[in-house]
Amino acid sequence: MNMEDIAIQEGRRLESFTFWQSYLDAIEKCPKRARLELYKAITDYAFLGKETTQFSDKMAELAWIGMRQIVRKGRVKALNRKDKDENEPKTN
Repeated sequence: MNMEDIAIQEGRRLESFTFWQSYLDAIEKCPKRARLELYKAITDYAFLGKETTQFSDKMAELAWIGMRQIVRKGRVKALNRKDKDENEPKTN
């Protein structure tokens, strides 16, 4: 399975992800009405693999384009780590 397939496995839930300062910096540059959309896009993708494709604000859309790859890489790493942990034999 390639990285793209892993990243978009919608429904595979994660319990945590790294929220970088650069996300906050980008979000704060957007109009207030668009900020919630970005927070939702980040968390939906990071936790659930659900990608937001439409935004009501172009600045939010541009910010997401810049963040998406970083969020995806984090999701892939976390899913790989989760798979490894689940497949390791338990020792007493």
